[in-house]
Amino acid sequence: MQTPLITLDLLTVAHAPALFPVLGDPAMYRHIDRPIPADLSALRQTLQRWCTGGTADGRERWFNWVVQLHQEGETPRSVGLMQATLDTQGVCWIGYMIGVPDQGRGLGRQAVLAMLQELDQHCAPRQVLACVEEENRRSIALIEHLGFERADAAWHAQHGLSATERLYHRPTKK
Repeated sequence: MQTPLITLDLLTVAHAPALFPVLGDPAMYRHIDRPIPADLSALRQTLQRWCTGGTADGRERWFNWVVQLHQEGETPRSVGLMQATLDTQGVCWIGYMIGVPDQGRGLGRQAVLAMLQELDQHCAPRQVLACVEEENRRSIALIEHLGFERADAAWHAQHGLSATERLYHRPTKK
């Protein structure tokens, strides 16, 4: 998947060294409650698990892509990660991380849009959901710009989210 500035490449463990400066930055986790990889070895272990493609029981399929930035005259570099989890009911949760130095440049919007197009083309999810911390204004702006709508309280309660998390859904295509 490619846009004028980025490429989404299927994630492999080999991406760990290039991704560690991005995913190992504590500033990335201000609005994300997942552990910061302690070192390159820990990141490799995490990537190894993510690259299995899903749960052993087949209830979830996992899709992971590394976001590569292409700038004229420079070697492509890893700037983020896109993730999607699709269950057997066709519900797909998406997540995305763009490194702090590269935020605010539209790279996240391009990457999420490319990911959604890929998912629609190859998986045809019935529903696409995203969970965003209410203080993460940039992420909320991104997801709303892409047409996601804030879910009502009933949806929020159904998914057991915390009081500081906002649930967004992409309206079903007619």
